Amino acid sequence: MRSILVLLMALAGACRFNFDAASGEGADAAPDGPPLPALVCSARVTSIPPVGANSDLAVTDRDEGYLAAWLDPSRGQTSISSFDLGRNQVGSGQVRSVGASVLAGLELRAERLWMVTATQSVQTLWSVALDLSAATEVLREDTVAGADPMGVGLTGSTLPIWSRGVPESPQLRLSYLTSAGEVAASAIYATDGVVTALSSTDYVDHVHLAWREASGRCVGADVNFLTVPTVMGATVISNDCKELRIVSGPPPHDPLVTAWSSAAGIVQIQYSGGTPPPAGGSEFHVTVGAGRAPRISFDGEAYWVAWLEGDVVQVARVDARGRVTKSSLPGFPLVGDGAFELVRRGISVDLVMLSETSLTFLRLCSP
Repeated sequence: MRSILVLLMALAGACRFNFDAASGEGADAAPDGPPLPALVCSARVTSIPPVGANSDLAVTDRDEGYLAAWLDPSRGQTSISSFDLGRNQVGSGQVRSVGASVLAGLELRAERLWMVTATQSVQTLWSVALDLSAATEVLREDTVAGADPMGVGLTGSTLPIWSRGVPESPQLRLSYLTSAGEVAASAIYATDGVVTALSSTDYVDHVHLAWREASGRCVGADVNFLTVPTVMGATVISNDCKELRIVSGPPPHDPLVTAWSSAAGIVQIQYSGGTPPPAGGSEFHVTVGAGRAPRISFDGEAYWVAWLEGDVVQVARVDARGRVTKSSLPGFPLVGDGAFELVRRGISVDLVMLSETSLTFLRLCSP
């Protein structure tokens, strides 16, 4: 999800590149980190004020770098930082988010940063100033929050679509977010079961959306930019699915590529919909390993999946034919299952990880 304006702010952070220099956050510099695994090209670590257990992380790209935000339930606060292309911290701000435990997602547009925080049953939509100096609560409602619940068409409509589930009802609610900072043109889509989780992602001229129903079935679909956001072409992804994440594959093939974990704790990735990929690729359904909490991204050639096996982050590269290359990342402690994300900028994908006192960018690369 991309912005078209520069974020400006002071409060520059102190960083370490490839773990070879001390942090400047004071005398208590962090010790050198572990060696970089095979699928990681470089690392940059930024020292941050301590965060509590089960803090939740969200990351998005911007024209000049990245935005990372983390919600600390113990402090009732969400911190937001901007980073340049070198993953150097160049700005920061805070939003009071008392009672929230989930940071569902970020969407950076020309006018503002949209942000969604949530409790177990209530979510809040925020409008954050581009300089991170202020945040306004736009809407609070009793709906089911998604992971990355906002998506845009990259060459079509510039209005983000915000998707969420309706509690105890087999429905999705979808709304446009306007440039004036309002929620408008909402629609209801009837599902076969109560929606318990969802994930959305950008595509060329529509949005890809997938959701999980209470039965454990996951469904994927297009959301088109009509008078109201309109769900079309819904198809079943899996009948044994939880912790769902999706990404769009390469244009013009229009695939929806999904990562999830099964009830038995097996992480899977599936290329479905659209047409087979180019360069000898094919539709695939592969297992990448045992674990939970998968994330997925696409670098233009291959898919990257990160997940947790025990307390250790695993990362895999899945090529266009479904061939898997894996690496383990011991020595990177996280503050919870929500404390890592994959983010793409151009043809680069980073694995971003939140620990008690640092935020780490690992730039991923082909073996």
